[in-house]
Amino acid sequence: MQQRTDRVARLLLKEISKVICEDIDDPKMGFVTILRVGVAKDLRSARICYSILGDEEARKAGDLAIQRHAKQIKFIVNKRVKLKYAVDFHFVREDGIDNAFRVEQLLNEIQKNTHPEESE
Repeated sequence: MQQRTDRVARLLLKEISKVICEDIDDPKMGFVTILRVGVAKDLRSARICYSILGDEEARKAGDLAIQRHAKQIKFIVNKRVKLKYAVDFHFVREDGIDNAFRVEQLLNEIQKNTHPEESE
């Protein structure tokens, strides 16, 4: 059963990403990246983890865009993916990638400040 949920999760990730890129005409969705999809064992619900590139204002705008288009995304994906039941989506934003990017920037700044001759 685990293999089936994994296959469905991969399929949903692919289709949700495609819908966001091709079917949703909202510039605020441009920086939304679907990171992973977790599917319940009964295949009736899925947790979609996403990330938004940009500052806090861009993330808030992206969150609102996801909320605004969630039903449309669900409708299109469930129409394309033929399963016994329509999958219910729960979108969850993850900031791990943004935090890692920020840490990398800070480390680069520290390195430049401690070894200024290397950066020139």
